[in-house]
Amino acid sequence: MLVAAEAPANAESTRCGMVISVRRTWGWLLGRLLLVLFRSSVVGEFEGIKLADLRNAPEPFASLFLEALRLLRDTDTVRFRRVRRHIRWIVNCTLEDSSCASYNHGSRSCHVDFDPKEVNEDRRFAVGHWARVLVHEAAHAHVASHGIDYVPPLRERTEHLCMLEENRFVAKLSQVDAELADRLVEDLDTSRWQEAWSSTHWQRTGKLIRRLFTRSGAGGSGVESKPSAG
Repeated sequence: MLVAAEAPANAESTRCGMVISVRRTWGWLLGRLLLVLFRSSVVGEFEGIKLADLRNAPEPFASLFLEALRLLRDTDTVRFRRVRRHIRWIVNCTLEDSSCASYNHGSRSCHVDFDPKEVNEDRRFAVGHWARVLVHEAAHAHVASHGIDYVPPLRERTEHLCMLEENRFVAKLSQVDAELADRLVEDLDTSRWQEAWSSTHWQRTGKLIRRLFTRSGAGGSGVESKPSAG
């Protein structure tokens, strides 16, 4: 009886393990392929972290992210070391949502959707925002490096942890720029990810394709605090 009762659970566990294994293998292969593209798009480097621009905005992207990395290094050495450990590439590209950032473990790359208009609208906030995003994505990378996958039972806890790391960076920043730090504090609300978590792969792909076509016709994007899929 015990064997019969446990069999479905064991089968489900095996299926989940196979799915995770396939995802890891695909992520590694994708990462290797992406590196070829990144190496032909380098626009800057900061202490071993390369900047690659795939959106034809090399100057504002490179200068702002170099400033963001410098701010992070000078403000919070612990989290800057984590960024250096896990992120080899910061890549400007079109993502499914302009408020997104994501991390690819295979290429050790952080993908961002940077809008050049940020430089003119509020450069100081943009620098702080992207430094905060790098802290968030490095926290995702740190979790993944311990073999913890971004799966439904763990997603909310993972995002909560990453936002805590953001706020720890912001707490450090408050010692040198209290006004900017006040604007960057996260409220630890994970509801912003619910839409992404409930959408299917094909829905997300369709959204990305629509953004690519819209951008190619009109250009531009927006930015706010990032919901990340890890």
